Amino acid sequence: MLFFGLALWLASLIIYCEVTMKRGSIVILALVVVAVVSIIAFKLVSGLADDTALVPIETLTGGIPVAAGPAADTGLTPAEQLDQALAAHRPVFVLFHSTTCIPCKEMEKIVARVRPDLEDRVVFVDVIVGEARNQDLNRQMGIRVIPTSIIFDAQGHARQGVGVIAEDTLRAELQKLAEQQP
Repeated sequence: MLFFGLALWLASLIIYCEVTMKRGSIVILALVVVAVVSIIAFKLVSGLADDTALVPIETLTGGIPVAAGPAADTGLTPAEQLDQALAAHRPVFVLFHSTTCIPCKEMEKIVARVRPDLEDRVVFVDVIVGEARNQDLNRQMGIRVIPTSIIFDAQGHARQGVGVIAEDTLRAELQKLAEQQP
C-alpha cells in the first residue's frame, strides 16, 4: 500500500513538472524522486533488522498458556510439532518465514547457527507461511509480517520478535529457556 501511494505521488509530481518545467528538469527530478523512494524502501526493509527485541504476545494467548493438543509421532506438521512440544512442557522456538524474502533467509541462517547448540533442550519449529498446511497456524498466531519468531516457554507463554533477531540475542533468549528446564 505504501508503494502504491508513493507511485501515485510520483506520477502526480511528474505531471505537475511537465506542465511547469522543462523536459531536462523533469528527468533530473524523476531520478531524485526514484532515489529517495529507493532509500526509503531500503530503510523500511532493513529497519526490520533493528527490531531485535522480543516482546510479550498476550494478544495471541490472552495472557494464558497456549493449549496443546495431541499429535502423531511421525510426519508432523508444524502445528502438530508445536502442540506436541507444548504438551511435553518443552520450550519451543517457532520461525514463521518464506523461502524468498531476504530478511527471512538471514533469519534462517541465524537459526541454523544457533540450533545445533540448543536443539537437545529447545524444540525448533519451521513454518513456511505460504504452505497450505500452515494457514491455520498462521491465523492462530496472528502472523502479519515475516520473519516472525515466537518463543514459548515450558508453560506455554509466548514472546514474539518480528524481523531479523541478532544471533547473540536469539542464542541468549533460548539459552535462558533451556536452563529453566528441570
